[in-house]
Amino acid sequence: MRDIIQKLKQICFTDEIKTASQRLLKLDYSPQQVVGILKKHQEPSLSVENIITISGMRKNIKKPDINI
Repeated sequence: MRDIIQKLKQICFTDEIKTASQRLLKLDYSPQQVVGILKKHQEPSLSVENIITISGMRKNIKKPDINI
């Protein structure tokens, strides 16, 4: 079962999805908005985490300081 899920995940990541995500990011949408827009139009989508990684936004994100 795991193998099937992994294959589906690999198939789902295409240049078409990457291009659509990057296009929306260039229009100043957030990764969360990109996921919502693609789902609303019933297009294949990526997770917010993957969109952040692909777009190179990961290096600009700082982890919050949590002082308890």
